[in-house]
Amino acid sequence: MQRGRLKIFFGAAAGVGKTFAMLEAAREALGKGGDVVVSLTETHGRADTETLLGGRDILPPRIVDHRGVRCRELDLDVALRRGSELLLVDELAHSNPPGSRHPSTAHLLLFYLLGVFFLAMHFGQRASILASLFSAAAFAFLFAPLIFSFAIAETENPAGLR
Repeated sequence: MQRGRLKIFFGAAAGVGKTFAMLEAAREALGKGGDVVVSLTETHGRADTETLLGGRDILPPRIVDHRGVRCRELDLDVALRRGSELLLVDELAHSNPPGSRHPSTAHLLLFYLLGVFFLAMHFGQRASILASLFSAAAFAFLFAPLIFSFAIAETENPAGLR
């Protein structure tokens, strides 16, 4: 499987056109012959956005009960099995509900902030800065995925010679 690229559409508020811009970019990619599939999107009832969404392959969402509310979530396993060239995901900024493939790390961040606050209150600013640096490094080492790793791309030619 080829390593993917991430493109994020930012907006300062709801209704500024993030979903529309994402679907417009997908339309352009589809026009160039790309394999485009929609995993999760929210049109908010806007007709022009729904028009851009029409005719696309749409993956079924994973339905999750979260605190008594049924939520539509990205089904990552289905999306990975589909293996499309371009996968559209909208409305992703939330914590992962229980049972998700990747657990939420929000509770770890709260413990981190509590520890830095405790050190700052009892031992001063220097200790809290050291704790911040140490815990950020530990978090990156323990929880962040590796960006670069050693791998042999061609098993027939492990030295990479042509």
